[in-house]
Amino acid sequence: MGAYAAIAAAAVAATGSALQGIAANKQLAAEAGALGDEYKQLQEDKEFLASSREEEIELFQKETQELLGLQSVGFAKAGVEMSGSVLNVLNRTMLEAEEEESRILQEHAREASLHELRMRNTRREIGAVRDQRMMGPITTILGAGASGMSSYYTAKKYGKKSGDD
Repeated sequence: MGAYAAIAAAAVAATGSALQGIAANKQLAAEAGALGDEYKQLQEDKEFLASSREEEIELFQKETQELLGLQSVGFAKAGVEMSGSVLNVLNRTMLEAEEEESRILQEHAREASLHELRMRNTRREIGAVRDQRMMGPITTILGAGASGMSSYYTAKKYGKKSGDD
C-alpha cells in the first residue's frame, strides 16, 4: 500500500505543479495582451502628439501674423509713421512670438521624449513577458517532475518508517 500512496502523492503533486504552470501561462498571456494594447495606444498617442504640435504652431503663427497686421494697420490709421519706435513695437512683437513658438516646440519635444521612454519601457516589458512565456512550459515540466519525485520519495520514506512497505 505504501507504493500506491507514494505514486498517488507524486501524481497529485505533479498535477498541482502542472496546473500552476498553466495558470501562470494564462496570466502571462493576458499580461502580454494588455501590454500589446498599451503599446498600440502609445503609438496612436505619438501620432496625435505630432499632429497637435503642428496644429498648435500653425495656429500660433497665423495669430501672430494677424496681430502684426492689426498693429501695422492701427499705426497707419492713427497716422503714425513707421519710425524707430513703431518698428521697435513690431520687432518686439515678433521676438515675443518667436520666444513663444520656441517654448511650444520645447514643451512638445519634452512630451515626445517622455512618450518615447514610455514606449521603450512597454516594449521591454513585452519582451520580458514573451521570454517568460517561452520558458513557461519548460519550468512547468521541470517543476511538475521535481514536485512529483519529491512527493514520491517523501511518501516512500514515511511509508518505510511506518512499515507500510
